[in-house]
Parts: sequence; structure tokens; C-alpha cells
Amino acid sequence: MYGYVLGDPVDFVDPSGKFWNFIIGAGLGAGLDLFIQLSRNGWNLKCVNWYSVGASAALGALGVAGAGTRGFGKEFSHWIPNRAGGPRNIWNGNYVPKNTHALSDPYRYRFMHRSWKVNNPMYNPFRKHWVRFPNALKGVGAGAGLGFLPNDCNNECQK
Repeated sequence: MYGYVLGDPVDFVDPSGKFWNFIIGAGLGAGLDLFIQLSRNGWNLKCVNWYSVGASAALGALGVAGAGTRGFGKEFSHWIPNRAGGPRNIWNGNYVPKNTHALSDPYRYRFMHRSWKVNNPMYNPFRKHWVRFPNALKGVGAGAGLGFLPNDCNNECQK
């Protein structure tokens, strides 16, 4: 039940930080959705689509889950490279298989075997960035985007 905790769940021991990243992702997704809805509807709480806010929280948390975790055969692929000062956390990249990392990062690609490179050309520039862009931020962005959906809760909000 408390698989994310390596200790006492009552004392909130979470050495990996994964649980708090889920909370942050969910909070950012829901908070941005709520802010967008309120700013579009004259700051009226009656006009908030709370289902959208809940879905935004879920998308933010799913984005964090999509960033992956360390594991056999996986490497961390930075969006802002470490050599350029980018931090190594899920808000700046994803854990991906070694081959995916090489196909999206020219620096990593040069260390792959020559015979592998013949059959695996690098991704195009858009795909390189999409693969490396943090999934946590993709989830938060998708959640926030729900705030732009039309809200037909009642006539008062349509003014």
C-alpha cells in the first residue's frame, strides 16, 4: 500500500521524493486550470468546472509518472543538458531507454557503436526535443490546457 515509502509512512519518509513530485504535478495542473477558468469567467467560483480541475490534477500527476524512474537499461535524458547547467530531476527530463536517449541526444549518440548508428539515424529536431522535454511538464501543460475548454455551467458565466 505504501510502496513509495522506504520507512515509516506516518513520518512521511519518502527518500526518492516521488510522492511529493506527484503532489506538485497534480497541484500545478489543477492550479493552472483553476486560474485560467477564473480569469476567463470574471473570477466567479460558481463558473468553475471542478471536473476539469480534477482531471487537470490527474494529468499533472500522470505527467510525473511518465517521467519514469531509474531502472535497468534506462538513462536520464536532460532537456537542458547537464553540461549546460541543467539539473538532473524529472522537471528537466525523463528516464528513457538507452537507445531512445542516443537518438534524441547528439552527445549520447556519438558513444553508440558504429554498426548501430548505420541502422538508427537520429530523430528529427522536433522529435528530439519532444522526447527530451519533461513528461512532468507535458502533463501539467495538458492539465492547464483543460482550463481553456468552453464552460457551459450556467447562463451567469456566459456574460
